[in-house]
Amino acid sequence: MEEQYLTLELEKAVEWMAGFAGRGLVSYIIPIPPADLLNVFANGSKLSVHRRAFWSEDRGVTFVGIGAALEYNAQGDRRFQETEEWYQQVIHHAVKNRIIYGTGPLMIGGFSFSDKVQSVGEWQHFPSAGFFIPRYLFTEKDDQAWLTINMHLRSGFSKDEMLNRLKNDLQILLFSQEKQDTPDLKILQKVSDHRGDWLQAAREIIDRIRAGHVDKVVLSRTLNIILNKILEPAILLEKLYANRTYGFVFAIEREGDCFLGATPERLVKRDGEHLYVDCLAGTDRRGETAAEDEAIGQSLLQDSKNLAEHRFVVESIIETMQAFCETISAPGYPRLVKTESVQHLYTPVRGQMKKTASLFKVIGSLHPTPAMGGSPRERALAMIGELEPHERGWYAAPVGWTDGFQYGDFAVGIRSVLLSGQKLRLFAGCGIVKDSKPDQEYEETEMKFRPILRALEGVLHV
Repeated sequence: MEEQYLTLELEKAVEWMAGFAGRGLVSYIIPIPPADLLNVFANGSKLSVHRRAFWSEDRGVTFVGIGAALEYNAQGDRRFQETEEWYQQVIHHAVKNRIIYGTGPLMIGGFSFSDKVQSVGEWQHFPSAGFFIPRYLFTEKDDQAWLTINMHLRSGFSKDEMLNRLKNDLQILLFSQEKQDTPDLKILQKVSDHRGDWLQAAREIIDRIRAGHVDKVVLSRTLNIILNKILEPAILLEKLYANRTYGFVFAIEREGDCFLGATPERLVKRDGEHLYVDCLAGTDRRGETAAEDEAIGQSLLQDSKNLAEHRFVVESIIETMQAFCETISAPGYPRLVKTESVQHLYTPVRGQMKKTASLFKVIGSLHPTPAMGGSPRERALAMIGELEPHERGWYAAPVGWTDGFQYGDFAVGIRSVLLSGQKLRLFAGCGIVKDSKPDQEYEETEMKFRPILRALEGVLHV
C-alpha cells in the first residue's frame, strides 16, 4: 500500500470524524490492500497500548485489533447479559461511514470459565468478561481488506494533532518491517501437575460416575514453563499460525499478558439469523503414516467409549439450542476432524434463531458445554472445583468477537497458553466417562499440549 494513499484517506477520515465529535464512538472504515496482519500485531507492541488481539478462522476472516477505543469488564453470573447490554448501548449511539462485515465498532475479547476470577495471581488481567473495541481494527476476508479507525472524540479536539497521531501510528503498524526475535531462548524449567495426583482424581471421578452421581466430567491439567528471557507473544503466535491445520488461531493481550492458542472448536457463530455450533468430543492420536492415520480414525468412529462421550455433548447442545431456535438440524452420526496432533469426533449443529434470541444469550446458555465441563453441568462443575488445583481462567471458555450487526463468532479457548513475560502456562483436558482408563486419558492431555509445545520449539530454534 502506498503511503500517499493512506495519508489522503486519513485526511478524509479526520475531516469526516470531526463532524461527530462529542456524539459517542465514531468509526471510519478505509479499504486497503491486504497486509501482513501477523506483522501488524507484532508492530502493535511498539505503540503505547495495553490491548492487542488477533483472530483467524480457517478459510474465514482474520482480524487484528490494536489499542482500545472503548472497553468493558464484568464479573459475576450476569456477565453475559451485562456485556451485551453495554455493547448494544455503544452500537446504538455509534456513528459509522459505512457498514461492512467484520468492520466498524467490532468488539473482541473473552470470558472466563467460571463466573469469577481472582483479582490477584496469574489471571488478574483477565476478568470473567473482558472486551474491547480496537482503536485500529484490520479486517481481511476473501482477499479484501479494510482498516477501521474507532475513536471517542471530544468536542474541540485538534484535527492536526489527530492526523499526525494517526499517520505516526499507522506508519509503524503497517510499514515497519523490523522483525522481533529472541535469540538464545532456552527453557529453564518445565513443571507439570503431579501425574499420580491427576490419575487419582480421574479414578475418583470414574468411581462417582459408576455410582450414578454424574455422567461425565472434564478434568484438566497444566504444564508450566519458565524461559530464560521474556518472550514477545507475536513470536509464538506466528509459529502457531504457521502450524495451523484446522479451526482458529487467537491471541488476546491485556496489560502485557497474553492468552493465545490454536483451537479446533467453535462454540457458536451467528450469521444473520443462523446459528452454527460445533460438537467436538472423543479424541485419538494421529498416525505416523496415512494408512495408520486412517486406521486410527476408523477405530475412533467405532469406539463405544468415545461415541458415548460425543453423544453427551451433541444431545446437551441440541437441548440447549431449542430455547433459542425455531428449527435445529444435525447429522445422526459424527465424522472426523483432524488437527496437527489429534483427531476428534465432530458433529455440526445448525439452527434458525428465534426473534427473542441473541448471540450472548446463546453463549451464556451453552457455556460450558459437556465437552468442556461435563454432564449434568452443575454436578460436573462442582467436581471440577473440588478436584482441580488450578484456576482455569479463560481456558476452555468463550473467546471471540461480534460486530453488533447480527454477526459474531466465538471459539472455545483450548489448545491454549497464558504467556506472561518469561512464564508460560499450558492447559489441556479430557472427558472422563465410566469406561475411561486414567492412564490413557493422561496421555490424551499430553497430545493436546503438542500444538503449543511445537510452536515453542520453533521459537527456541530461531
